[in-house]
Amino acid sequence: MARKKNNNSRIEAFLHGRNIPILTLDNKWHQLFPDEAKTSSIKKAEKELNNLLQRQGQLTNELKDYKNLKTNLMKEIVDNMEAATSNDNELVKKQMKNQKYILEINEKLETHRNELDTLPERIENANERLMMLCMEFLYTRFKENDDTIIALTEWIQDTRAKLTQSMIEREELQEYNVAMYSYMHDLFGAEITEIFDIKYKSFQTDDSLKKGSFTDAVPSKNK
Repeated sequence: MARKKNNNSRIEAFLHGRNIPILTLDNKWHQLFPDEAKTSSIKKAEKELNNLLQRQGQLTNELKDYKNLKTNLMKEIVDNMEAATSNDNELVKKQMKNQKYILEINEKLETHRNELDTLPERIENANERLMMLCMEFLYTRFKENDDTIIALTEWIQDTRAKLTQSMIEREELQEYNVAMYSYMHDLFGAEITEIFDIKYKSFQTDDSLKKGSFTDAVPSKNK
């Protein structure tokens, strides 16, 4: 276990900072890992990565909205600066509220920027974890498949050898039957042989006859 962790650490160090595509955004990864092929660990890592990506998108959009809102508030403050020096209390209050809103927006902008700054590395790390899990799954499957392929290859080779031997044996038996029947036919003559043909062939099916019991050796009655 310690050796495996050590190997993983070396691989992770090698991968860090390299241009690895974001897996969940790549259609090839989804083809490689449809939902039914994902383990619970892969699904968990996938969810973690997607959550970070969604958070990055959310913060980026909110940051843009806050910037636009700040721009509008500042424009409104500038436009009403002269009026704010008058005795218009409502306008003065509005100006003060806008300034307060800008301060709050500045805080949110800073918070969002700080979080956004951390996300690329967090996304990279989450992506690497997902890749490590995927590689572990695939190479485990490769090993299992290789073991099965080896076993099937051995079975095929063994079966092929047995099949070849069986074919040779069948051919030898067929040749024996043909030769022995011919000798017997020549020795005892057609008339006697046919009597025994009738007796013993009655115990054989047509299918067995087709497999070479006597048919290849039986002389034609027309001769």
